[in-house]
This record gives sequence, C-alpha cells and structure tokens, in this order.
Amino acid sequence: MKSTNLNVQLQATNALASFIYNNPRVQLYLASQYQFSFDYFQKFLQSNNEHIRCAAAFQVCFYLENIFG
Repeated sequence: MKSTNLNVQLQATNALASFIYNNPRVQLYLASQYQFSFDYFQKFLQSNNEHIRCAAAFQVCFYLENIFG
C-alpha cells in the first residue's frame, strides 16, 4: 500500500479486504493497529476507470470502520 504504483495499491488493499472478509479476529486486530484515511481511497473513487471505482467502493464499504476509526 506504500507503492507509488496506483494499480499495486488498489490490488493490495483489495487482496487484504478479500483475505480478512470472513475472519473477524483479524478484522479486530487490523482495526486496532491500522487506520486508512478516506483520502487514500478518494483517488480511486474519482478514477475514469469503472473497474477501479467499483473496487474502491467495495473497499470503502469493507474498511469503513478503519477509515473513520
């Protein structure tokens, strides 16, 4: 997620969301250790690419607790 390549960032956060989706224990750990800023996702949500916007919207919904945590 620290990569300068936007595709790598998007794929990394998408993989993380998919990996921890059904694991509440990992979700609690990540929520206590990490927080995402909404600005991180905003650059994807404003993309001209529909696939990127959809992936970012999924991630915002999933990470909602962490974004505003």
